[in-house]
Amino acid sequence: MLSFREALAEDEFPVCPEGENDLDPSDGWDVDFSLEDAVRPEIRLYAGARPDVTLCCNGGRKLLAHRRILAEVGYFESLFQDLDQVDLTVEEDLETFLEVIRWIYCRSATSDKERALDLLRLAESYEIEGLIDHAARVLAAPFSCPTDGENVLDEERLEKEDHDIVKAFLHEEESPKEGIPPKPHKMKDV
Repeated sequence: MLSFREALAEDEFPVCPEGENDLDPSDGWDVDFSLEDAVRPEIRLYAGARPDVTLCCNGGRKLLAHRRILAEVGYFESLFQDLDQVDLTVEEDLETFLEVIRWIYCRSATSDKERALDLLRLAESYEIEGLIDHAARVLAAPFSCPTDGENVLDEERLEKEDHDIVKAFLHEEESPKEGIPPKPHKMKDV
């Protein structure tokens, strides 16, 4: 059996191969996978193409996209027929609008309930049926249980309120504290 040093000496390839293209990180490596496999087949044509539309979101943040991909959505198709602009202003925050773009490109979007309502609003305004269904399913899904580190309610406050309610009933306080229901009185027989 060869030692590690002997194996390295016999290895004909350098540890870090030198490629011809410094911009391509896979150049010089024997790579069997393709990131494009996860992308819809009709989008693969645009994988190497430069984006030709800049979408300017709130806060001055920009998102680059392909006009022909966005034109799959009727809203953008009609917008691009009327305009020859390459810069479009979108009055939305980047994180929410990015989910719309992600849906257009990948047919996938977040399942985060905190963003689902905004996502549903955008999907309805852009008339993207699949995204409307996705956001509605996210909103209809049951809430998940909190993890060990999370507290949904302030336990100390609840414990104090419970203690005050019990105290009010046991000591028959006539004027209970605010928020505590008064003790029901017994009716006398007539």
